[in-house]
Amino acid sequence: MRFFLLFIFIFTAEWVCAQSGNELKLWYNKPSGNTWENALPIGNGRLGAMVYGNVEEEIIQLNEHTVWSGSPNRNDNHEALAALPELRRLIFEGKQKEAEQLANKVIISKKSHGQMFQPVGVWVGK
Repeated sequence: MRFFLLFIFIFTAEWVCAQSGNELKLWYNKPSGNTWENALPIGNGRLGAMVYGNVEEEIIQLNEHTVWSGSPNRNDNHEALAALPELRRLIFEGKQKEAEQLANKVIISKKSHGQMFQPVGVWVGK
């Protein structure tokens, strides 16, 4: 009887949790064009691509995580270390707004707020 109940439980769990392959499709009613925001991102965090879904020509723009705009630069702020004790005091006293304002002034970089990914290559197929 236990075996039978276990079998029924497993069968029911499989049946309830199973996904139909038909529900895992992306379907669009118009092409993406050349607009970056309309492309579909794919990748694993290190290597990626933006896939533009167009009928007349397919565009795939490749990205790799080490290819950035600009040159190497320092994003640190030299005032941050000296302000850290004051920031901690404000946070422990429950003065989050004041801590946030101070952090925005002394923690955030004055020179750069990061770089942009640059395309490694573009493939256009017809």
